[in-house]
Amino acid sequence: MSFGPRGAPFDAAATCFDGTAAALSVTGQAGSALQVAAGPDLVVLFSGVLVNAAELDPAAGLDDAARVVRDVIRAKGDEAFAALRGPFAVFAWDRQTGRLIVARDQVGMEPIFYARHGA
Repeated sequence: MSFGPRGAPFDAAATCFDGTAAALSVTGQAGSALQVAAGPDLVVLFSGVLVNAAELDPAAGLDDAARVVRDVIRAKGDEAFAALRGPFAVFAWDRQTGRLIVARDQVGMEPIFYARHGA
């Protein structure tokens, strides 16, 4: 995943999401269990297992975790993460504000690795 200014040079094979002032690029998704839910306002990348997906959304299926998390974030904002259960890692990007939230389960079972380069 890459996150940077709008118009930044991303990998041509990447899935890109544009926002007001920034862009998000996802690479290496093939063969992974990464789920993506992209809306006009919010993009959520989800890895792991959301064991209470049906509790949060009774219509949720096995592959709906990213969408469920996106909808819970829309409804509860930053408080949404306290409602999530199971081993997970989430990247939630607000397209309008450019805010990127990175979260993982309360126990820390799903790892998150990141690096920052440049200014």
